[in-house]
Parts: sequence; C-alpha cells; structure tokens
Amino acid sequence: MDKDKTYKIDHLNEGISWEGVKLVYGRAKGIVGRILKAFKNEGKETSEMMRVFNYQLRKKLNLDTRGDTPTPDEVKSALEQLKDIPRLAPYALILLSSPIPFSSVMYTAFAMYLKKVSGGYINLLPGSFNNVFDKEISEMKHISNFEAFLIMNENLYLNNIDKVKNIAIRLHGEQKRKYSGDPYYTHLFRVSDTVKEYGGDEYMIMAALLHDVLEDTPTTDEELILELENIVDPQAARNIVNLVVELTDVYTKENFPELNRRARKELEAQRLGEVSSRAQTIKYADLLDNGEDIMKNDPSFGRVYLKEKAQILKYMNQGDPILYSKCIDTIK
Repeated sequence: MDKDKTYKIDHLNEGISWEGVKLVYGRAKGIVGRILKAFKNEGKETSEMMRVFNYQLRKKLNLDTRGDTPTPDEVKSALEQLKDIPRLAPYALILLSSPIPFSSVMYTAFAMYLKKVSGGYINLLPGSFNNVFDKEISEMKHISNFEAFLIMNENLYLNNIDKVKNIAIRLHGEQKRKYSGDPYYTHLFRVSDTVKEYGGDEYMIMAALLHDVLEDTPTTDEELILELENIVDPQAARNIVNLVVELTDVYTKENFPELNRRARKELEAQRLGEVSSRAQTIKYADLLDNGEDIMKNDPSFGRVYLKEKAQILKYMNQGDPILYSKCIDTIK
C-alpha cells in the first residue's frame, strides 16, 4: 500500500491515512511509561541545574564552594533547564491536585496537538518531553489535526484486554497466517476468545493474545514485560509473560539441530506436560485453532500435525477438562 495515499471519509473535513493512524496509535501505547521517563529526565536535569546555580551563588557570596566547578556546557544546560521550569510547573500542578485519572496523559496529548497545529510555535512540552515525543509529533503529519488529538487520547478509553490486542497487532506487524493470508492476529484473537469462553481469567486471555510473540517476533521477555507494565502492575506483567514463556517452544530446530523433528516434538510434549494448568488451557485453545486451520487447508500435513498433538495431550492433561476433552474429540 502507498503510505502517502489518503482515503477520504465523507463526514470529515480532512483526509485520514490509515497507515498514519496505525503508526501513531501503535506508538501511543506506551505513553504513560514514556511520561514517567521524561519526568525522571527532567528531575535529573533540574537537580543538576540547582547544583550549578548553588555553586554560582555561593561563589558570588564568597562562601565555601566545595565540589566540582561547573563547566561552560553545564552552565549553558542549567540556563536552558531554567526555561523549562514554567513548562514543567503545569505537570506538577496536575499530578498534585487533579482528581481526574490520567490527567498528565491528556495534558501531554493536548500539548503535542498544539505543537503540531502551530508548527512548533506553541510548545508546552518541557525539553525531555520533546525528546521523548518528537517522533510522534512528526508522524502526525499523516493525519488530520483533530484526529491526531483523538488518537493520542483513545488509549485512555480502551479496556486492558483491548490494549493488549493492540500490542499483539503491533509486535506481529505484517505477519500473515500461512494458508489464508489473513493477518496473524486473527489467530491470536480466536485463541483468546476460546480461553475466555472456557473461563480463563483476564491474565490468561492476555497471555493467549501474546502467546506467539516470543517465538515469532524479535521481542524479548523483558521487552514484553515493559510493554505490559504500561497496562497492568509490574507483578501482573511478569505473571502474564511467565505464561507466554511457558507457551514458547524450547526444542526448536534452531536450538537443537542435532535432533530430528520427531525427537524434538517428543521433548516438547514432555516439557508442556510440566507447565502450569493455566498455560495448558491456553495451549488447548491454540491446538484447536491451528488444527482446524491445517485440516481445512492441508489435510495431508494435518494428519501429521494431529498425531503430534495427540502425543502432546498424552502429557499435557492438567488444563481445563472440558477444553481438553474437546481437543481429544477433535483429534479422534
């Protein structure tokens, strides 16, 4: 698709590029974490500014000036940081006094919107915030002014599972299903729907959405934890990723080139028999969806696939009993 191509919507005054929307929306997912990162940077810079000014004041008053003498660059940086204080003040006021959840996020989105609309003339963002969000602001050129503001705020109104769906869509990128050519996330959504249907809790549903991320994308477990910490608390993020790790193949051809497929699948089946019952339930849902897809599109390989899954189910029998029985019936 031509990324510069704009598709018109009749009821909008301005065009909208779906590529631009997807790009900005995906990068907006971690807005809370990046605001915290910017605050941390601002804190360090303000502390350094205070050190420089304190040294200069004590020197002016002929007081003790112990410590390193500020360099010309440090003095210049301190003067620049002083200009940031008026921009930083509204954030401090919002955090300390606003009763509205995510007020700082909304203020950041509004400041980004104003900077984009004014071409940079109106800039309410402190220096560290500009550094963190400059890329998003530049990418807003793909979409209309009003929509840019809405997109940056839309994440506030999504439930946690929908936020994880967007992480899965973004991390799997342009990956497609082998037979249908459908976007890869369609498989993830079906697996998560099955887990939900059979009583899986919220974290199991999230893990189902992410169950192939570590196996099929460059994302590491620590990077996935950081993604999830923008949505749930750190311990919950680790619990979800632990489920994903349990569901990630260990005995792959890349890791064990000396073993043939049959030996690798046997060892993988034994490993899956040792994972948690919650992970096994998610795996049942994954087997069902993959099995149906393969049998429909490649019956010859499907018989091999189902035989391998029967071997897995021989070991992996501690998950949801009803879903387990459904898997057995499907194989038969």
